Amino acid sequence: MKISHYEVERLPIAVIDNFFNEDEYNQIFNEIDFLFPKYKVKDSKYSGAAKSSETGESLSKANNLWLDHVYSDRECSDILNVNRKCWTIYKDEKRTKIDWFKELTETHKWFDFMRNINTDTTLLSYYEDSDHYHAHIDSALITIITWMYKEEKEFEGGDLIFSDDVQIECMNNRTVFFPSILEHEVSEIKMLSDKPGYGRHAMVQFGAIKL
Repeated sequence: MKISHYEVERLPIAVIDNFFNEDEYNQIFNEIDFLFPKYKVKDSKYSGAAKSSETGESLSKANNLWLDHVYSDRECSDILNVNRKCWTIYKDEKRTKIDWFKELTETHKWFDFMRNINTDTTLLSYYEDSDHYHAHIDSALITIITWMYKEEKEFEGGDLIFSDDVQIECMNNRTVFFPSILEHEVSEIKMLSDKPGYGRHAMVQFGAIKL
């Protein structure tokens, strides 16, 4: 793993490259391939996407699927099992921080909030030609986005933009952790071919505290 750190409005952003190992990555992407035809097309009714306060229209132009709505039993989903890695922050019962989480909390105290997360949901999204997501915030405490796409890369764009100074490039098996209240947007995708499924896939996890 390689971890990079950024800060916007005094809030942290952590970028971890190759957060998932090869086997974990393949399990996730194989299930994405299987579910891909089931995605609901560009409809905020299904995606829960943020809407414009002026027009009420969805700010997102992407295909989406809430994975928690697909499986009543998460044990039936490789994705919903493998992505527990994002919430496995201790090595043992003594609550010794796992290495990547220790680095996050040492870099910025805000990430200690992850100790209190007790509920999360997973959204799969797919962006292809002209798709984007205008500036918005998420209705959660922490957002975790992992990008995946088929090689060779057949698109440009799809980067995560927080500010003029902090723009995270969309890279395969790159995971971004950030406070959901940070405004962010997805730059427009430009496809370089018409191969189906060769756009930008993302596994998005929203963590919250359920009282």
